[in-house]
Amino acid sequence: MTQDYYRSSRMLADKCIKVRNFIRYNPKCTNENIATGLGMKIQTVTPRTKELKENGIIWIVGKGKTSSNRSAWLYSIASCPKCKSNSLSVTKMDAVRFAYHCNNCNHNFIATVGSDRTQEVLVE
Repeated sequence: MTQDYYRSSRMLADKCIKVRNFIRYNPKCTNENIATGLGMKIQTVTPRTKELKENGIIWIVGKGKTSSNRSAWLYSIASCPKCKSNSLSVTKMDAVRFAYHCNNCNHNFIATVGSDRTQEVLVE
């Protein structure tokens, strides 16, 4: 039973990494774009993007359209507003706010992950 749990957790972590990397190299993508690009089912991608968003790894940057012309969130990887690097350390402050430290330019900033768009606030 325990081995099955860890095997399952590792598979989910691997899928999160694949989804994160896809978003990194394909900014402003939808769950449908990710599923198609990675050859995964949408039912596998959607929970991964939710986890990544809830942990401040990816941001909602707008709305786009699916192939069936429905509205969908556009995702991009979290990045420093100063230097645009995505080499960040992130700490969850509360349900919607994250504190970030840019490992590239050493700037600190806060982002609020709202229901329709992530808002960045630079803190020097």
